[in-house]
Amino acid sequence: MKIRTPLLLLCLFVAGSASASAAVPEPTPTPASSPEVETLRLAADGLVQKRDFGEAIKQYKKANKLAGGRCTLCLLGLGKSFSALGAHRDAAESAEAALRLTEDPELQAIGWNQLALSRFSLAGTDAEKLRLAESSFRRVLTLVPDAMTHFNLGVTLVRLGRDEEGFAELRIFIEKAPDTAKSKIAEDILENPRRARESMLPSLELVTLDGDYVTNEDFAGKVVLFDFWGTWCAPCRDSIPSLRALVARSKGLPLVVVSVANDPDEATLRKFISEHGMTWPQVWDQKRSFVREMGVDSYPTYIVADHEGAILFRYSGWGDTVERAIQNEIRRAVAGAKRASGPGAP
Repeated sequence: MKIRTPLLLLCLFVAGSASASAAVPEPTPTPASSPEVETLRLAADGLVQKRDFGEAIKQYKKANKLAGGRCTLCLLGLGKSFSALGAHRDAAESAEAALRLTEDPELQAIGWNQLALSRFSLAGTDAEKLRLAESSFRRVLTLVPDAMTHFNLGVTLVRLGRDEEGFAELRIFIEKAPDTAKSKIAEDILENPRRARESMLPSLELVTLDGDYVTNEDFAGKVVLFDFWGTWCAPCRDSIPSLRALVARSKGLPLVVVSVANDPDEATLRKFISEHGMTWPQVWDQKRSFVREMGVDSYPTYIVADHEGAILFRYSGWGDTVERAIQNEIRRAVAGAKRASGPGAP
């Protein structure tokens, strides 16, 4: 059983909203109000392709200003760029402005999709806001028979607690897009709706420095503490005695510590780990793919997940306060894992 997360879904909806939007047709260029507007807009499109969203926003704004605030494609580009940066309120406002300017079904589908994704991202667990996202996703489906929108609508409905309606949409998505990464996410939500309602670990496919291949199944029923660190990071090094003591105390408990290193040199990393008695699973995230997936941008960062993969705790930095918080969170999570395993658990 692989565990995935709304954090992954939010990557789909937010940072990776291009993958969600990709199924909705890309806009067909329409004649610009002037060659200057078209030049700026196309330059901004190029910056989006390079993922330079901040500069793209500047160019789209210039183009839209030159067009008197009536450049629909500029506004849609702004929405996409704002979403990529996590500025979902601005993305929603750009989508709404674009929708006021066009009756074109293709452009309306893109605008409603942007608006729906932004509304979902802003909603959290607010039922009223989630219903706004629901109505926006349904509007997309009246314009485009888009498989990805069935997925997004399904997740929104499950988040609202309307599981059977959500499951129906997820099954439509699986039928339209079988054997894809997102169809596996949909299947996981069908198995456990909690994955759509809470922040969960993504699908794990990690390889330790000892050569072990680790997936979510290896952590089933166990609390996991992820330690994102580097040998170059002084607070990370300061935390090692505490982590070593935690691992020693955790023998026989449903608890696993996994350190994920962001180091440029494997030999240096291995030497450091050996010299400091770091005997628990060690992952060298050479390409920083797992770091990006988990949204880690400072070191050290600690993430605690419960026995079902729900993320309970995230904190960056090190000190007495952080150490106590981690220990308290782990204590509660381990107690929950023991209760879940039934009577007689150690």
